[in-house]
Amino acid sequence: MISTLLLVFIDQLKIRCELIQLYENFNSLKIEKTIGWSCLNNQYPIVYNCKYGMDLIKVDMSCNEIQHKITEILPHFQVQIYVDIYFYGDLNAEDKIVILIDEQQWQNTYLPTLTQPLGKSHQCISYDQNRNYQIRKTLVIDLSHNIENLNLVLRSTLSQNFETKSYLFRNLQIFYNPCSKTCKTCNGGQTNQCTSCYQNIPLTSGTCSSCKWNINLTFLLIPKGCVVQCPDEYSYDKDKVCQKNSKLITYTASQLIKNKESYQISGNLESSVILLRLTLKVELSGKNQVVLQINGKKIATISQFNIQAKLKYQYLQTMKQQIIEFDAPINSGQFIIKIDGSKKIFAFNVLPKVKVQYFVCALNCQLCKDNENCEICLQNYFLYFGECLTTCPDPTIVSNKSCIYPLQLNYDESLEVRILVKEFYDFSTTKERVNELFTLQETNNSIYNFQKGEQIYFSYLDKKRIFGGPFVWVNAKFKFDLKLENIRENIVIYFDVILGDEKMNRTVFHYKINSQDEKTLILNNKKDLKLDQNWSDDYCVDVISVRETIEYQDNNNQLIILFYCDNSFNNANTTFCGIQNLIVAIQPPKSGESGLSEEEEQIDDQDLESTFEISICGDEKVSEDEECDDGNLVPFDGCFNCQYQCQYLCQFCIKGECLFMFEEQSFKQTESNISQGLDEKLLQVCHIYCEICIQGICLQCQTGYYMNIISNICESKCGDIIISGQEQCDDGNLDNYDGCSDCQFNEYENCPKLQTCAVCHYDKCLKCIDGYTLENNKCISICGDALINKLEEQCDNPNEKGCVNCQIETGYVCSGISYSVCKTCGDYCTVCQTINQFNLICKDCLIGYYPVLDRCLECDKNCISCKGQSNLCTSCYRSDCELCESVPGFYTDFERKRCFAQCGDGILVIDEEECDDGNIEDADGCDSQCKIEFAQKQLNDLLVWHFNGNSSYEFSLMNSEYKLELNCQDPLIAIDGMDKNDFFFNISVINNICRVEFVFFKSVFKSNTIHVELSLSFQENRLLYQNNVRVIQFDIQPNEQIILSADEKMQANQIANVQQSFGFLFVLIIPVSIVTNLYEYLWGVLEILSWVNNFYFLNVHYPFNVEIFLLNQDWSAFVALPTYQGLNQPDCSYYFAAPLKFQNKGIDPLFFNNIQIPFIFIITIFLIYELNFILLSLLNALISVENNKIQINHKHFSIFCLQAKRKTQQTQVQQLQQDRRRTHS
Repeated sequence: MISTLLLVFIDQLKIRCELIQLYENFNSLKIEKTIGWSCLNNQYPIVYNCKYGMDLIKVDMSCNEIQHKITEILPHFQVQIYVDIYFYGDLNAEDKIVILIDEQQWQNTYLPTLTQPLGKSHQCISYDQNRNYQIRKTLVIDLSHNIENLNLVLRSTLSQNFETKSYLFRNLQIFYNPCSKTCKTCNGGQTNQCTSCYQNIPLTSGTCSSCKWNINLTFLLIPKGCVVQCPDEYSYDKDKVCQKNSKLITYTASQLIKNKESYQISGNLESSVILLRLTLKVELSGKNQVVLQINGKKIATISQFNIQAKLKYQYLQTMKQQIIEFDAPINSGQFIIKIDGSKKIFAFNVLPKVKVQYFVCALNCQLCKDNENCEICLQNYFLYFGECLTTCPDPTIVSNKSCIYPLQLNYDESLEVRILVKEFYDFSTTKERVNELFTLQETNNSIYNFQKGEQIYFSYLDKKRIFGGPFVWVNAKFKFDLKLENIRENIVIYFDVILGDEKMNRTVFHYKINSQDEKTLILNNKKDLKLDQNWSDDYCVDVISVRETIEYQDNNNQLIILFYCDNSFNNANTTFCGIQNLIVAIQPPKSGESGLSEEEEQIDDQDLESTFEISICGDEKVSEDEECDDGNLVPFDGCFNCQYQCQYLCQFCIKGECLFMFEEQSFKQTESNISQGLDEKLLQVCHIYCEICIQGICLQCQTGYYMNIISNICESKCGDIIISGQEQCDDGNLDNYDGCSDCQFNEYENCPKLQTCAVCHYDKCLKCIDGYTLENNKCISICGDALINKLEEQCDNPNEKGCVNCQIETGYVCSGISYSVCKTCGDYCTVCQTINQFNLICKDCLIGYYPVLDRCLECDKNCISCKGQSNLCTSCYRSDCELCESVPGFYTDFERKRCFAQCGDGILVIDEEECDDGNIEDADGCDSQCKIEFAQKQLNDLLVWHFNGNSSYEFSLMNSEYKLELNCQDPLIAIDGMDKNDFFFNISVINNICRVEFVFFKSVFKSNTIHVELSLSFQENRLLYQNNVRVIQFDIQPNEQIILSADEKMQANQIANVQQSFGFLFVLIIPVSIVTNLYEYLWGVLEILSWVNNFYFLNVHYPFNVEIFLLNQDWSAFVALPTYQGLNQPDCSYYFAAPLKFQNKGIDPLFFNNIQIPFIFIITIFLIYELNFILLSLLNALISVENNKIQINHKHFSIFCLQAKRKTQQTQVQQLQQDRRRTHS
């Protein structure tokens, strides 16, 4: 019984899971971050804070447009958006709030100062009390949407500051309705509502098949498409759709270690491991094999074309390099994986790669209860329904390291609770779910109810959506209705009632469960909950927990709860009722109280355990996704990989039993003989009315008979409108007075029965036999009356194809006494023949299909045509009958029946394409026909290089229509006459120019040609050749450079010092030679030394010491005259460099630079002469001036002295006179 209940529970979960939460924000009381949202001015939105209650996001004049973009949404066809909008201040009809979702617009206007329904805010700061009137509305927007991005915009038309008027919002959630898992896009959630499929999968009647029928790309990763294998820590279902699985963990140390002649991986896993998943990538050739072992047990033998395995495995890739996935049950945390390396059979072309993943029953689990649930968690974790959590979710409580619901108290905690309904504990309860569970019965004082919107029966508290709540549920009655079927356990109901009011003892709440008495709750306690800005400091709020139990005898397969918020007084605007943490569950009674026998309880537990059992092929247990399980993985034994499979050449296979083997002679027999032989074989061992029988077991009955699963006998069924067995008639009803009762004819009043009348009364026909219509007490046959007259009509259905003028067309069979249903062979059948009244056989099919009974099945992709089986090709696209796609770059042309190479796919096909750059554009090096557009000589003409000084060279390409560019990475450089140790280089890229700077460790001469190889590519596309690289070579004649060793440098310094001393001595000899009249000899010596200096410029490689001597030998000038060196520089357009020896001597090839020294010497002589003349004139002038100054100063001094003396004498006389006066006085 528990398994039945569990199916009901799972069915309810499916309903709830149609909408999946995509995004939620601004649901906490305090909003701290607005990351991801932006205003038009690229600023973050402004948060409006309240002292108590909920923070809000402003949409006012300072930030009148706020937007947020969500990307990479999984395939879906609908989104649903919830948002609470708040309105404040002097809003008028021109002040609007607009919500745009991908440019689709919703617009509303509200006038708080006129309606004033919610009163004033008590907690938000800065509210002008004259404008402190509010409205809050919950918007629920349903939108058809199927693109992967969603852009949400909130925009207001406000033009005044916040204190005057404002819009605000919070409590945002976005849900989406997903497509069926194999759809890329869709217009509904059913499997037949796809509008496009992934990659090359065809769309058939709105349905997309899975990738599992592809070759190599057999897994579907949403939304990427078909892939070789699922990513790490992704599991997959029976359709091979990848799904993120937190219980699948990658073993990080998956590295092979060579051990003698084998490779192995070993390690320790978590104690909660239940299954080991091993992915092996191996490349084999010839008859080479490898043997795989896990924990000392041989698991599989793998060759290039075959696998013999004892475990369930999957081929992820079957080309030259095989990728195989094995699933191995494991009951210990330790494992050793070994790839046997026997010399006789072991040979790898490439070292194999192994990836180890493992399943656990639960994360952070110490001991597993079964394959899906944990029994004991690790330390600091709590057990919650088989999972291990760091904290217990609301409203559970901690008990013995487990999270239990309050409804489990006073019960045996070892008995597992099965939850039927769990709502209003977070944001997952949608509007549809609320309307599904609750029905509004009656409402009073409607002015206070549902002020947040029509049919909005919910509101928000901190991080939670509750039923009812402030400004929603004030005075109304709701009915909670839940269907219960075949439940024989106790029903436990738990919920929290939230009551709020400005005063105590006047808010009343009633509830009544099924036939139990009504119970009443009153607000008579106050808890310190500040959850709404409209609540004053002394606002009264209480949360009352309710727990009720219903015995299984009293549930009547239905749970009905009446909830009544009874606040009928006036001015009840701030009063409310709410419900949170609503849970309905079943808890099995203690042993002996259930009313079930021990055998029934044991069976139910086994059913429940099998529901959560992991499918393991080879364990001799048939799971939900398995057709069979014979305990091995041997092919062609009737069951392979837990799917039915017959022998290789079996022509007719039913559930692993081959009825006919393919033989050349038997295949030439006619289909009628085959059918006759089949019937004879079946009738020998089965009931007479059995159509298909295998080893005495009937698999299918004839038309009109039904299988008795107990006796395995085909029996007729009265009332199916088919006359069979001992039935005289079958009119398909239970009317005993219409001529046919219990499928036997009835006669009344012993009337003579006419040939066409079934029931007569006093010579009047009351009912005709089948196929006739009663008209004026007569039975007549009318073609088109949907009744078959067996004497004249074969069928009767003028609107059905296959029945024309009540006669069956060739290639059709029609059945049914009334309103015939006709059918023909399946699609793609070209020749359809009738076997008997009910069966057809297809004799021939379109090319690419082969006939099986009345259908045409598709040949394998590598076959053009086939016969008998899909893999028995009679003609192929390739001579070896392999898939075209098995060779990279080849595709199948199903119309022309050949393999072809697709130009522009970026894959080079040898002998078919010269190049393939991933497009079909011309003038990019590879034309639209994948032909190379230019030769090597054309490339060589575009090469440009030049010397940049300091052993630096720059390489580039001339501009061309092909937009070529050099790849400066990883150049190949070689120098004639030098080893790699004789030089070092560094390469850099500047404005698409490759610059190579050399450091030489030995002397470089022009004979040491430098060869630089670089690869060539295009700025937009990559040119592909056989080696995927186009190489060009620069050949450079280097500038000569003398590189000295340490000894040579010391010797060069010594030579330079000697030459310097000699030069100084020579300067001292010059005046001596003039005095002694020997300067002519000295001049001759100087002339000889100058000629010796010219020997340096000869094209001769002198010995090192001679080279240094000649280099430092320079007697052309003893004085360095200034010259202008701004001409003929490397950055000049006319620059030409002198040979190295001339550069070393400082000789410039420019004529102007050479004549500067004599020209400046002459100018210098004239300048010195002029300076000397000016200086002499200046000195003469100064002498004259000084002479004049001496005469004038002498005369002035004499007069001055006379005047000074006279003044001194007068001062002395005056002083004597004053002294005398003082004495007399």
